[in-house]
Amino acid sequence: MEKYYLKQLMAIVLFLFATNEGFSQETQNPTTPKFKKHEFNVSVGVFNTIQSNPITLSRTIPLFSYRSNSGLLFFKIGSFNLEYNLNLSKIYSIGGSISYTYSRKNNKRYLWDGTPIYYDAHSHFLSFFINNKFNYIRNKNFNIYSGFGIGLTQMLKESNQFSASSNAFHFDFQLCFVGIAFTNKIPLLLEFGLGPQGIFKIGFKF
Repeated sequence: MEKYYLKQLMAIVLFLFATNEGFSQETQNPTTPKFKKHEFNVSVGVFNTIQSNPITLSRTIPLFSYRSNSGLLFFKIGSFNLEYNLNLSKIYSIGGSISYTYSRKNNKRYLWDGTPIYYDAHSHFLSFFINNKFNYIRNKNFNIYSGFGIGLTQMLKESNQFSASSNAFHFDFQLCFVGIAFTNKIPLLLEFGLGPQGIFKIGFKF
């Protein structure tokens, strides 16, 4: 009787082993594109929403400079972005990013006798985001994705010839409507979105 049960047990074990082996070969099909567990991105963005109205997007579209209603002239460069992504699956990734933006404005103040004085004010901004990315298409040549990030932005410092100041963090977000990352010899990435990192982003993926 014991030999009978032993044979049955061995038969079940062999069946499970054979089934698992076949499944493993199927899931590890060499034609299935592999993906990196960890990714690092370096990019620059233009038309960022720093110091802009999130509803009307004023001060966003002008690439390098714009003039306010009061006649003051603002200069703004694009953002520099560093990003890390952890690929939890072929579809979903989570990560974080940090962005830096610089702007300069031609400001005006009045002396005690009403005489206007024009001067430059320099501002430095840092943004921190927790990112979520969803891959729609992933193959050995490229992947197409969308995503969003939520986080905080701070005016790290604003300085001029009279004083220096900084502001507290405020809630911010970054949207990626569509992005494409090439995985061939040149790991280039392009994104179209909205936020402090820019409406358009271009960079490299490692």
